[in-house]
Amino acid sequence: IDMRSLLKKPGTTEAFIWILALAYLAFTTPQTEQHFTLCTFSWLGFAHCPGCGIGRSMGYFLHGDVATSWQMHVLGIPTTFFLAFRALSILTKNTLSTLKTKTV
Repeated sequence: IDMRSLLKKPGTTEAFIWILALAYLAFTTPQTEQHFTLCTFSWLGFAHCPGCGIGRSMGYFLHGDVATSWQMHVLGIPTTFFLAFRALSILTKNTLSTLKTKTV
């Protein structure tokens, strides 16, 4: 498989971003109190955001702590599976299409 042709396929960058994000959550400690946030609600000073806690929930799930993950955010576990499936499906599709173009 030629990596250059794979990287030129649509969605490959997205897949690598999701893989890197999941790897970051898997290798960092979700117990830290303060972390960098991209949450607009937090930046604006709101106390609650419907999405806050989903990253830590995914981190706890990737560390095997299902109960704490569920307590942090109920969508953390399904989101982890969705992002992994999305990244793998993009890479599988792009890899198969690259192999098909080489055999033709």
